[in-house]
Amino acid sequence: MMTLRKRPISKICKVGLLLSEKAEYGRGVLLGIANFAKDHPNWQFKVETPTSAGLRSLAPWEPDGLIVMLNQAETAADLLALNKPFVNVCKMPGSVDLLRVQSDDEMFRA
Repeated sequence: MMTLRKRPISKICKVGLLLSEKAEYGRGVLLGIANFAKDHPNWQFKVETPTSAGLRSLAPWEPDGLIVMLNQAETAADLLALNKPFVNVCKMPGSVDLLRVQSDDEMFRA
């Protein structure tokens, strides 16, 4: 079983979210993050569109890490150049396999 290291309560953890609110999947991810945030007041989140422009909007905020929906190759290159930890929550067709989590859709079809 994996144990997450707890951060000191006084430390603010800033997480940038490059997620599409237009997609049902993106809304579901945001809902999960909102539920997490209720019990973690020392975590701050900022949402931008999953584009290079959205990433540039987040950069001055200096997030500790990012949760992203990569859907453009250009955004992937810009994200890697930012040199921040991130997790991708979708797979862009034809993309390199960056750190990613996703649901097992086949399980729900059974």
